[in-house]
Amino acid sequence: METFKHFTKIVDVSKPLPPSWIRVSATWPEQHEESGAGLLSAGPLGRLRDTLVREIEGAQETVLIASFLFSDEALCTALLAASKRGVRVYMLTASEARLQSRDDEAFSKQMVQEHKQLLNRLAGKVSLRSAGLFHAKFLVVDHQSNARGWLSTANLNPALLDARELGIQLDQTTAEVVAAWFCRAFWCHAEHELTSEKSRLSRVGKAPKVPDLPHSERVRVTTPGHTSIAERLLAWIRGSKRSITLASYGIELDHAVTQALIERARAGVEVKVLTRPRPAVLDAALALRQAGALVYAHDKLHAKAIVCDHGAMIMTANIAKEGLDDGFELGVELVAPQREALTERLAQWTGEFPWRFESQAQRSECIGEICLATMGLRDGKRQVVEERTVRLPDVTANDALDLDATPPPKFTPSTEPDELPARFRYEWRVLAPRLPNKAKKLEHSPTGAGTPKRKSPVAAAHDPQAYELRGQRFVVIEHERSVAAARRLANELGAKVVLA
Repeated sequence: METFKHFTKIVDVSKPLPPSWIRVSATWPEQHEESGAGLLSAGPLGRLRDTLVREIEGAQETVLIASFLFSDEALCTALLAASKRGVRVYMLTASEARLQSRDDEAFSKQMVQEHKQLLNRLAGKVSLRSAGLFHAKFLVVDHQSNARGWLSTANLNPALLDARELGIQLDQTTAEVVAAWFCRAFWCHAEHELTSEKSRLSRVGKAPKVPDLPHSERVRVTTPGHTSIAERLLAWIRGSKRSITLASYGIELDHAVTQALIERARAGVEVKVLTRPRPAVLDAALALRQAGALVYAHDKLHAKAIVCDHGAMIMTANIAKEGLDDGFELGVELVAPQREALTERLAQWTGEFPWRFESQAQRSECIGEICLATMGLRDGKRQVVEERTVRLPDVTANDALDLDATPPPKFTPSTEPDELPARFRYEWRVLAPRLPNKAKKLEHSPTGAGTPKRKSPVAAAHDPQAYELRGQRFVVIEHERSVAAARRLANELGAKVVLA
């Protein structure tokens, strides 16, 4: 006789995943740092960093350098050597107050400390000014005679080696315009100046002369009173009818540029956005994806660039108020060969970036690692698995001859904090009922007539045996041969069939 029977039920999870970053490939550092046409990427080989060092080493008269954060040892050594050989070195960087006030995973307190330490080494050797609005990153050398340089999306710190960043070479005319914007920021917008004493800052006095306002069709800026980066982005995006690919570390939903991207995606334009998987970009990523845009991310993306129907630009500004409306930022529109190189680079990134954003993906379509978009990479990683087995408590049947008719137990999904199953496999056993310990044997008259009575001298036992406890009758089955007889007797007595 069956003493128990195994049962299984598969239940698919129909509820979609919450907004998540779906892992589509492994996370790799940059594998191709050189693209041609003066376009470089940051990476472990240090092509961009080494190029900047060589530019400083080749400077004859001046070095103009700007970076929100600065802590690269090789660049610091090159600047000190340039100063020692008589080159005038000027630097713009973010104010200490702004660095201390930021809560941003892009840099840590250690980075800020390293920034301060290297600036102390430069004290008295370079002319350094700071302000809360400085965020641009670039280098121009010999700006008055043979200007040349680079615009970088990377801070001049470890990001030059480990982040996804871009650098674009500046021709002489563009370098001269960038240098002019540097001079205007240096004289008109700086707040403090580093003195020859370490960590000692003094207020910047009034400029003896306000530099002329630069003019260029290729150099776009954000400064107090100028928002030409945002203006160019809006014009390009609103006029695009085929495709737009935009990379940005920060993307604010309510900014006009983001809204323009959403509108173009809804209109059927192919919109691709590259960013970093952070809670700060969730609202924008959600709206973009729901509008039809594709959103990809890399753990270390910090580059800002756009390629669309009407042009291409590399810039230092995020798609945010602080960057496109406020601050000191630079963007350079690319000429045809550079545009082709950037188009190829962004397409390559799109194909190899490890994360794809989905607003409500089905679990069965996302087996593997995901990152909950509300939490970020540090705390939000989860595994979507095809199936999780849940072993439910045993259930006792009402009748030993009908285990299949037993109602299943309640299907309660188990929870694991780091695992999300696409379906649950519930397993349980149905046990055949057993004769209660205190049940009393039922007997009947030898003729079989009348109602069964309690044991008496003239009574005989049932075959199979029958018992009773508190008004409930039981027929005991001991072997397969007695199944039919047990069923007939149980029906006669209104009893349940049990095992001994």
